[in-house]
Amino acid sequence: MENGNGTATCQREGCGKSHTHTLDEGEVTKKSSYEDTGVKTYHCKEADCNYTKTEDIAATGHTWHTWDAGKTTTKATCTKAGVTTYTCTACGATRTEPIAATGHNWDDGKITTKASCDHTGVKTYTCKTCGDTRTETIAMLEHTWDDGQVTTKPTCIEKGIRTYTCKVCKATKTEDIEATGHDYKVKDHKDATCTEDGYTTSVCKNCGDEKKETIKATGHDWNKGEVTTKATCTEAGVMTYTCNVCKETKTEEIEATGHQHTEIRDKKDATCTETGYTGDTYCKDCDTKLSDGKEIPATGHQNKEVRDKKAATCTKAGYTGNTYCKDCGELLKTGKETDALGHTWGKGKVTRKSTYTAAGQITYICSRCGKKRVITTKKLFYPKAGTKYTVAGCQYKVIKAGAEVSLVGTNKNAKSVTIPAVIKVKGVTYKVTSIGTKAFNGSKKLTKVTVGANIKKISNNAFFKCKSLKTVTIKSVLLTKKTASKRAFKGISRNMVMKVPKKMKKVYVKIFKGLKVK
Repeated sequence: MENGNGTATCQREGCGKSHTHTLDEGEVTKKSSYEDTGVKTYHCKEADCNYTKTEDIAATGHTWHTWDAGKTTTKATCTKAGVTTYTCTACGATRTEPIAATGHNWDDGKITTKASCDHTGVKTYTCKTCGDTRTETIAMLEHTWDDGQVTTKPTCIEKGIRTYTCKVCKATKTEDIEATGHDYKVKDHKDATCTEDGYTTSVCKNCGDEKKETIKATGHDWNKGEVTTKATCTEAGVMTYTCNVCKETKTEEIEATGHQHTEIRDKKDATCTETGYTGDTYCKDCDTKLSDGKEIPATGHQNKEVRDKKAATCTKAGYTGNTYCKDCGELLKTGKETDALGHTWGKGKVTRKSTYTAAGQITYICSRCGKKRVITTKKLFYPKAGTKYTVAGCQYKVIKAGAEVSLVGTNKNAKSVTIPAVIKVKGVTYKVTSIGTKAFNGSKKLTKVTVGANIKKISNNAFFKCKSLKTVTIKSVLLTKKTASKRAFKGISRNMVMKVPKKMKKVYVKIFKGLKVK
């Protein structure tokens, strides 16, 4: 029988012996796993003793899982994420990772509502996968405005209004027309004098507004003045000024001159061997002696000069000259000969510019001796055909190098245009012989045109839609049916009058049939 203190008593009848349990090494009766504990059982070694003892064996566990390749357990859609499940090949544990939503696969879209100038449009896109749709707004179109109409005329001080209407949706917008400003005419005038203000009164021709402007007094216009009392060395003088307009006078004091004009008297120059005297100082105006002179010691040979000096030229040798005492004339030093210098030409000067008809010249002048050397330069090339120039607001294109140009464009704001017989550009004189297609196109303000005497051709549509054009004066007698026709004046007013040379009237009536030719 187990006593509970590590001993046991035999219960056989008549025995009653007790012993201490001696346990064996034990055996694993349940193996442990990654998660579950195991069991180790020990037995008492005594014969006929059935005593046993058990101990737990800790679960083995593991530091990392060995995951399989995973399996999609929930598929991803366009908007919802899916799930991938991974299983540990050692313990059977599982983990999950999300699969990103695929996103919509939109088609190229279809315009379901067209945009116009009064509303936006709509473009609808459909997902190729799930059929969902989305929309984008198409911006409104710009209005197509007409040329506008003056709905309120401007006055001298108030702006007018020009109203524009959309050709598509009839919407309108307005723009201010600047006030014309007053057009004043002088009503009364008084000139200003030297001391009194003048004025000018003006009245507006259009609205009658009157304004008066003050003309400030001019102030005196003094002459250069006249010395009425001369100043002396010790006394002030008087300068009198007279107004050139009103003859009023004013005076200014002229300061005493002081002893300004002096001279030296009894002066004697020192020589190489004799003393001199600086001389006494006198005022030339009042003859007052101002100061005494002093004795000057003999100079010795101090004042020297070079004689017989000859400068070297470009081609001839020079001479440094002999040194003499200027006072006593003694020769102090003999000079030496110097070499000829040679010419120094410098950069040269264009003495005759090259032109399109004649060669030019560059003249070089030696800076020392003035000798000239002339080099001839080549003639200029005429600007090629197609070259464009702008003269007096008109555009011309060269059609024959050095000889002829065509008028191809004008100032669109000009009211009157005169096409000259010739133009001169960069020294070249060109005949203006033709007017190009649409040369005056867009000239809405044009009312008068004079065509020069050298025009041989007027292209079709040259004056296209010049609806304000009233008078065309043609001085040329060179136009023919092949080089001009009424098609040049397509879209103009029916009231336009064409003035032509008297001797060409019959010819030009036929050429410009349907137009008013006088």
